Amino acid sequence: MVDNTLYKIAFKGLGLGEHEFKFELHDTFFEDLDYSEIKQGNLIAKVILVKDVKMLTLTFAITGTVIQICDRCLENVDIPIETTETLIVRF
Repeated sequence: MVDNTLYKIAFKGLGLGEHEFKFELHDTFFEDLDYSEIKQGNLIAKVILVKDVKMLTLTFAITGTVIQICDRCLENVDIPIETTETLIVRF
């Protein structure tokens, strides 16, 4: 079982401004997600959190590979992942 506190950001104690975090997501992370179709992978998630008085802006840059079953041959296939997403939280 994965210790979920490894992936929590205690933003309440952070000062205003930009903060950077890095998370490594391996097989044990995906195995504990019952609803996930992905059960194996090796990803690096870099999170840049910008804290303002009334909002947070989180930018996630995720790179690595996940292993999925091919729809055609039913063999395991490494699928490269490279994405950047932004989440805005307003208080």
